[in-house]
Amino acid sequence: SLREVTWPVCQTLWDRDGPYQNKEQKKSFFKWLFEEEVQKLMKLKARFMGSSPNSAFSELQWVLVEEPQVGVGLV
Repeated sequence: SLREVTWPVCQTLWDRDGPYQNKEQKKSFFKWLFEEEVQKLMKLKARFMGSSPNSAFSELQWVLVEEPQVGVGLV
């Protein structure tokens, strides 16, 4: 319950210049949570930011997608 109140508000303040920031911090935080809880937190954050739930889904995709390393495994 405490996480549902504090995290969205703190992230809204942290991301006031745009939601696509702090990718590694978010990824590190989310790895300990169930997917349903992560989605709920992102939707709450979108509501606090005045964004649509679709923007929360887009940000979640951005956080969870692994970026390929350039030049690794190329022969």
